[in-house]
Amino acid sequence: MYMDGKGVAKDSVMARKLLQQSADQGYPHSQYNLGVLFLTGDCGFPKDNEKALDLFTKAAEQGNERAMYNAGITLMAIAEEKTRGYTNIAGQCPNPRAVMWFRKAAALGLPEAADNARRLDYMYSGGCANCFKERGENNANLLRCTGCRLMHYCSKDCAVKHWKAGHKKDCCKHSK
Repeated sequence: MYMDGKGVAKDSVMARKLLQQSADQGYPHSQYNLGVLFLTGDCGFPKDNEKALDLFTKAAEQGNERAMYNAGITLMAIAEEKTRGYTNIAGQCPNPRAVMWFRKAAALGLPEAADNARRLDYMYSGGCANCFKERGENNANLLRCTGCRLMHYCSKDCAVKHWKAGHKKDCCKHSK
């Protein structure tokens, strides 16, 4: 209302105050909208991916499918910034949490979330996440992480090594 000047004089300070109050009270739509403003830096908001992720996560946990999708996108963007594009470092890999949010949003009917989940699944299905040994021509069986179901391993030994190297920090359980 105040953001767009519909029915009242346009007032971005009042709009921000009211949106923040509503988000603080736990309204997922407000948390999502505030997250978008921090993500994009629109309407005088400072661009802040960490704040955006926090708000998207809060709204996503309450069932907002767009927030689930944006949480996944924002997780990947933050990791790109922090790791200069190399997001497969055990203990710093956002992709298991990102795919969790994409799969949840896809289950609620968001097709772009399903596309992103499929892309990540494909990206990680080609080889061992620990030793990087490729699957091979005969599609040798790779073991999947039983938590995130995203990471693949050529052996139990590699799975244990990757877990200890930091995957235990990255991993999250999710519904299939």
